[in-house]
Amino acid sequence: MKDRLIILLMLVLPLCGLTASAQGFDDNIDRSAEDFVQVSLCVADPTDWTDDVLGTKGHAFLRLECPTFNLDYCFTYEGENTNDNIFRYLTGKTKMGLFAYPTNDYLEDYRKWNRSVHMYHLAMPADAEQRLWEIMDKHMTPGLTLRQDLNKYGCANSAVRYVKQALCDTKIDYAEEDKDAKVAPDEKSCVPVDVVAVWQRATLNSQPFATYVGDIVEGTPLDEIHPWRSAIVGALGVLLLLTGICVWGVRTRRKAKK
Repeated sequence: MKDRLIILLMLVLPLCGLTASAQGFDDNIDRSAEDFVQVSLCVADPTDWTDDVLGTKGHAFLRLECPTFNLDYCFTYEGENTNDNIFRYLTGKTKMGLFAYPTNDYLEDYRKWNRSVHMYHLAMPADAEQRLWEIMDKHMTPGLTLRQDLNKYGCANSAVRYVKQALCDTKIDYAEEDKDAKVAPDEKSCVPVDVVAVWQRATLNSQPFATYVGDIVEGTPLDEIHPWRSAIVGALGVLLLLTGICVWGVRTRRKAKK
């Protein structure tokens, strides 16, 4: 797959977003056009912890499209299922990698899992979009060859890192309430929905940076699949609160006696 994508990129994507004529192409295709490459951040709904404990915060991946050449790929970090390899995960032995899958093929699993996938278009300059494709291609792995390190290869923080690399000196303008933060607001959390929330409030070149396009997979929320979940979580919350009050009361009485 990686070799095939490299060949396609050599044929399709010019360096620095220059026009076809400047790059020596004779097909009259303007490779500097804004829609030559389209970039989207996709966010999948959380999993049930009994299926995948690492998926309970959802999953993010980048979808890159080149309609002119009918290319449509999802670039995603995938790893071994932690639930099936819990001891290996706790000892740091599980593996992961970055892969590119044809979008329709990749989404098939989400359809089977009845798990929604929401898509947000990123308003990146044409040269940055093409540069992002090159960056993602260079980081692809030949298999599960990376140690499963979510701090380094987490789905959301990786998407943020690669998008910013592609933007180079073009800066995201964050919402007013985030501008004075010492750490960029999209780097504070590794949770996909948090990154989306920040990017939806942000702008790039005076344009909304992330715009919701729609759901490319429509599934059923976990609360509807497991209607008892909210009741159990609520009951556990009340139990913990009562336990805390009891512990506080016991400690207070002990101090009073002393």
